[in-house]
Amino acid sequence: ALWLFGGFHGPSATAYTVVALGAALLFGTRGAAAATAGIGASAVFIALAEVHRWLPAHEGTRPTTALFIFLASLLSLVGMALYATAELRHAIEGLRESEGRVRSIVESSPMAILLYELEPSGRLVLTASNPAGDRVLGIPVGPLVGRTIEEAFPGLVGTEVPDRYRRICAEGGSWDTEIEYRDDRIRGVYEAHAFQTAPGMMAVMFLDVTERRRAEE
Repeated sequence: ALWLFGGFHGPSATAYTVVALGAALLFGTRGAAAATAGIGASAVFIALAEVHRWLPAHEGTRPTTALFIFLASLLSLVGMALYATAELRHAIEGLRESEGRVRSIVESSPMAILLYELEPSGRLVLTASNPAGDRVLGIPVGPLVGRTIEEAFPGLVGTEVPDRYRRICAEGGSWDTEIEYRDDRIRGVYEAHAFQTAPGMMAVMFLDVTERRRAEE
C-alpha cells in the first residue's frame, strides 16, 4: 500500500499503516496479520481499479481513490475499536464473576485463610483473612490486618516461618508444614499450606490439629 500510494507522503497510505498498527496493538500478531491481509487485498483492488479505469481518470493521485482508502481505513479503525471495547467489557464481566466465585469459596471455606503481601522493604504484611480465620485461631483477625507477620503473630519470631513465607512471595512455590504456635492469645498446633497467589503475594490455608496431635501422642 505504501509503494502504490506514495509512501508516508500519501495520507491514504498512512491511514493503511495506522490500521495495521492499531490491529497489532489491539489484537496482537493474528490481528496484525489479518489487517495486513485486508490491506493487501484492498490495495490490489485499488490497483486493478486504476488499471481498468473503474475510477474517474485524471493525472496524479485520484481523489476518489484516496477518499475510498481513507474511509475504508476509518471504518476499519472504528470497527476494531468497537470490537475491542466489547471484548474488554466481556472480559471485565467474566473477571467480576470469577472474583465473586472465588470470594464466595474463600469466605465459606472451613479452613482458615490468611493473605500476605511482601513489600519492597521486605515487610511481610497481613492483608486479609476469611471468617474461618477467627474461628480457627480463636481471636478476631481483622484488627491484625495491616501489621507485619511478626507483629500479628509474635510467636513466629525466631522461627523459620517468616523467612519461608517471604521466599514464597518472592520466588513462588509452596510449603506444607505443621506449626506449633504459642503466644499470650493463641495456643495450638496448626497444619498449614502456604503458596504464592501472585508475584509478591501469598496465601496460607490452615487447620487446628491440636486435638489430633494429642491423640497421636
